Amino acid sequence: MEDNNAIKGLMDKRTITEQIVRYCRALNRCDKELMMSIFHDDAIYEHGPYQGDFKEFSSYAMSLLEKLDCTHHQVGNILVDLIDSDNALAESYWTAFHNIGVEVDPAPAFPDHEVGVAENIIMGGRYVDHFERRNGEWKITHRYDLYEWASWAAASERGFAEVPASDRGQHKPDDRSYNLSCGTQPYAFLYRGQELKGL
Repeated sequence: MEDNNAIKGLMDKRTITEQIVRYCRALNRCDKELMMSIFHDDAIYEHGPYQGDFKEFSSYAMSLLEKLDCTHHQVGNILVDLIDSDNALAESYWTAFHNIGVEVDPAPAFPDHEVGVAENIIMGGRYVDHFERRNGEWKITHRYDLYEWASWAAASERGFAEVPASDRGQHKPDDRSYNLSCGTQPYAFLYRGQELKGL
């Protein structure tokens, strides 16, 4: 019985960790459908001065990221604490790279950006999440998105200018990962929530 509980706990932690990683993917690929699958409908998002409905924050974030030439979010140092069978707390360290082009005005998200200048900003922080399992699904019900540091630099295509667009990261559905398949089915990690057969 103890072994079964331990395995169940590991599976729950793995599911929660994958949800945290999917959040980064949703941002990087501007995948709105994937983003909606990570949070409960009544979830609260706190990020800087914003505190409110996650759908409103998600809509704002997507509209900003769609303007950028490149964005790259990733997570590490993920700790998950299972409080009980249906509640968990998680802390994840994140880094985010944003390439802001000459013609992009990302205010108010980046008030320090100089409009008319191509710049890169690399930021670091932590996601502190309350997950709940409802109807058998672990999703975020409250997220605190905390800043730790930021660094600005002039943007440069040096050593990268000749890489064709097809070999660079793109938004959904143009990114190459959305055209991958496993046999006759799309990769399951890209299509969480849809019924997949034959995998």
